[in-house]
Amino acid sequence: MRTAVGRARPGNGGSVLMSVRPGGNKHALVIDEADHFIGGLICDERGEGPPDTEALAIVQSASTAFLDAYLQQESAAMAYLNSTAVLELTNGRAEMLAR
Repeated sequence: MRTAVGRARPGNGGSVLMSVRPGGNKHALVIDEADHFIGGLICDERGEGPPDTEALAIVQSASTAFLDAYLQQESAAMAYLNSTAVLELTNGRAEMLAR
């Protein structure tokens, strides 16, 4: 299983990933059992495992919220990034960490 740097997993250990960085406007999306290429759907067709369309949808949603929050100054998008919505909407598969 490949996950985020340091083997962070949604709901446990993700704080280790963020604890080494100074606080303020930092976000990390952690998706359980996803490689960096989403099973070959992005960047590199040699990704590990089968294509992971669910993980791709999670990345797309989080990326859109991030861009809306920081480029469009949308308060609802920023609230989404700083909430537990990703964890809840993905049934615990993914988590948005904020610091």
